[in-house]
Amino acid sequence: MLREILNNSRYSFQEGFDDWRDSIRCSYEPLLKEGIVNDSYVDSVIRSVEEYGPYIVIVKNVVMPHSGIGDKNCAGTAVSYMHVKNAVKFDENDDEKDAVLFFSLAASNNDEHIKNIERLMDVLMNEELVGELILADNEEKFKKIVDKYE
Repeated sequence: MLREILNNSRYSFQEGFDDWRDSIRCSYEPLLKEGIVNDSYVDSVIRSVEEYGPYIVIVKNVVMPHSGIGDKNCAGTAVSYMHVKNAVKFDENDDEKDAVLFFSLAASNNDEHIKNIERLMDVLMNEELVGELILADNEEKFKKIVDKYE
């Protein structure tokens, strides 16, 4: 999965954000540029978090933004990656809801969505890999991690 993200230039490295909404918007930039999702899709991701809370923070430091499967504003299936040097706060009262690593999902059908989540879980189950990603705050470090693990 990381190799695919790297090869398709679906990644970015940011200093930080004043607002979690801006971080989600930025995390989708590679997919917006490719036309895989549009602004309405990103808006629906943000609305979901506003409505249901920061459920997209799957573990401390890792967030998985996504919207509904088969969303008409999604033209394909892909994952983008963003590293944020200064953690984004999704809940001011809960440090466990801070995020550094963003794996932003887009899925045009359920089967592809499940495959992407399974592939992402394989990455996230490797604690050593996640620890290295948290420290990899630039493209060169990210490439070395991809070469090491994939």
